[in-house]
Amino acid sequence: MTIVASVLMLVFCVLTLGRYAAKVPTSVVAGFSAGIGYIMIVSQLNVIFGVGVLIVNAVAAVLAGCAIYALEFLYQRYVAPETSMPGIARVAE
Repeated sequence: MTIVASVLMLVFCVLTLGRYAAKVPTSVVAGFSAGIGYIMIVSQLNVIFGVGVLIVNAVAAVLAGCAIYALEFLYQRYVAPETSMPGIARVAE
């Protein structure tokens, strides 16, 4: 896998495709990095706690649900009142 990544990096360098990477928004890169970090943590839960994969998947689903709920709550509380974004329904307080 490391060799494939190295070859891709060399191809991108030779074809000067790095200029397109600058067009990717910072929020997309941050979200992608957070998702990768989450996957890395969840994949190590069975090693840390010594439990089966089924339990790890259940814990991962609960953690993901809690994270989504918390982000929605924070968005509604701090961002939605200041901006008007069509398509985003505001939860009644």
